[in-house]
Amino acid sequence: MPPERYLPIFTSLKVSRIGVISNPARTSSYIKKARKIAAEFGVDLIVREAKSIQDVSGQLSTLTGLVDALWMLPDSITASGEAADAQFLFSAKHRVPVVTFSSAYLDSGAAIAIDMDRFDIGIQGGRMAASIISGGRVSNIPPELPRKITVKTNFAVLRRLNLSPDFTGSRSTK
Repeated sequence: MPPERYLPIFTSLKVSRIGVISNPARTSSYIKKARKIAAEFGVDLIVREAKSIQDVSGQLSTLTGLVDALWMLPDSITASGEAADAQFLFSAKHRVPVVTFSSAYLDSGAAIAIDMDRFDIGIQGGRMAASIISGGRVSNIPPELPRKITVKTNFAVLRRLNLSPDFTGSRSTK
């Protein structure tokens, strides 16, 4: 999901300092783009690098008092098991929301999730596959970003954090 899909969510929460735990081996180019877009939204990304799951808790502790929200990126090091739990514990302890890439994290303590419309992704992939089958060159088929997303909220977490973004419930956007 491109960073420009997340930044309106953060601005709706009225936060300006966003913490990101990042695995540099997988997300460095994404973080570079996110920093540029965040600046356009008047948001400061405070990035900490974690090269292993064990690094996540320590890096989170360096964000204490520095961030208004956490942005959980899709990565096996920073968003799985113990590392995800560490972010939700930080969120609860320091009263900052976690915005994530999957509604699967809402029950664990995320405040807001942006889900891709998996059916529509399948349609996009099918169209690309049909192009290849009909003789198109793979190198001539540009990658596509998800066209449809759904923003989902955990109202209990938002209430506990005394947050009320300027959108309500789930909504789909193109």
